[in-house]
Amino acid sequence: MGAYPTIVLASGSARRRKLLEQLIGKRFSVIPSSYQEDNSQNVEPPELVTRHALGKALQVAEQDARAYVIGADTVIVHRGMILGKPHTEQDAIGMLKRISGATVECLTGVALVNRHEGVTLLDREITLLSMAAISSDLAEQYVRLGESLDRAGGFAVERHGALLVKKISGCYYNVVGLPLYKLAAMLERAGVRVLG
Repeated sequence: MGAYPTIVLASGSARRRKLLEQLIGKRFSVIPSSYQEDNSQNVEPPELVTRHALGKALQVAEQDARAYVIGADTVIVHRGMILGKPHTEQDAIGMLKRISGATVECLTGVALVNRHEGVTLLDREITLLSMAAISSDLAEQYVRLGESLDRAGGFAVERHGALLVKKISGCYYNVVGLPLYKLAAMLERAGVRVLG
């Protein structure tokens, strides 16, 4: 294998692209996956996010069997219930009020696939978030900023959503959308050098 194998991020997320660039520079391309997530499946959240991550990676890997394809899926879990991306502003406000003052889990599944090399690696990361008390007024003001609709749980911790999170226990990058330490370990395990 050469020093710079083809690496593909199977995501249209600007946040994940920026995080991967932080990890390996510009040595990758982006092909958003057309895999359809289904959070209504009757499986536990850890299994669900890894299943979705793998589905995304496999769908893109069909286009280039020699590429190392990275798929990821992130959800917020509150009392065992998955909070995905809100569909409307009212939905986002409801999510934020539901998790007010609670401790929630940010759960990301990560998949690394190379069909030619027979590589299929799966892992997941869990980060605990202690949420602030979120009043109806604060929830409405925050949602009006436009950060909610594309984010699991309805908030973006790396932006104004930082005002809603009192404490993060675990990997911060996981909350943004890609657990970098875990992904780096997966790449190295597959023989892909992260540095250099």
